[in-house]
Amino acid sequence: MDTIHYAEGKEAIILPNGLEISKDITHKLYAVGIKYIITRGASNSIDELQGIAEQMIKDLDRTNKDNWLLQVS
Repeated sequence: MDTIHYAEGKEAIILPNGLEISKDITHKLYAVGIKYIITRGASNSIDELQGIAEQMIKDLDRTNKDNWLLQVS
């Protein structure tokens, strides 16, 4: 994937709903520093997006090196 360089220096990326990435791409993202991959819902409702953002913050606060949202082996 020729857009991996856009992820350099970031810890997380947000993918559109329904987009799947291969294990190879996941490893490349991890190699440039990505720790979390989050999928974005299909909703455009501001209320739903606010709830999603709040839940994402709670989830990220609970993660640690043994409980990552993205596990790379």
